[in-house]
Amino acid sequence: MGVCSHCHTRPVLDGRKSCARCTHNSRRSERSKVLRKTALLCSRCVTYPPMVGSKACARCTQYMREYRVRNLDKIKATARRFSARNREALRDRQRMMRYGLSASALRELKEKPRCDACNHPFDSVCGSQHSRHIDHDHATGAVRGVLCQQCNLALGYLEDSPQRAEALAAYVRRHVRLLTSVA
Repeated sequence: MGVCSHCHTRPVLDGRKSCARCTHNSRRSERSKVLRKTALLCSRCVTYPPMVGSKACARCTQYMREYRVRNLDKIKATARRFSARNREALRDRQRMMRYGLSASALRELKEKPRCDACNHPFDSVCGSQHSRHIDHDHATGAVRGVLCQQCNLALGYLEDSPQRAEALAAYVRRHVRLLTSVA
């Protein structure tokens, strides 16, 4: 006669690994896991069936609503603290979802030292003229590269049109020649 391998206190009979009480509890917990996974029981209390279109039963849903009303300031403060602590990670996650990037592809884009268009080095200050911006094709959503803020804005004003960009470049060249010939 040994000791239960689960609770280590009760004696075990007939060469079993756990006592009758622990065997019963483990079967019950296994049953609740199965029922919870198949959405037959509430995911919170594992007692009542969930409401249609929800994982929680009516009692738990009502409790969660009341809790949210009672503790709204506390919940908002916790959310603000979380956002402040995890600002960069949340921003990266948003970019990955928006552009369909993997973590390694985003890391590669963030590690580029220079703008893909003008080759100017990026500033570390967000919102400066030469901060990083992920450039993407608005028609397909495909990421094209990383631009500084100035190039990204210019490309946006040109509406991603190569003809407009070439016409604007020709305009600038004409006026540069006129200015240099006058001087």
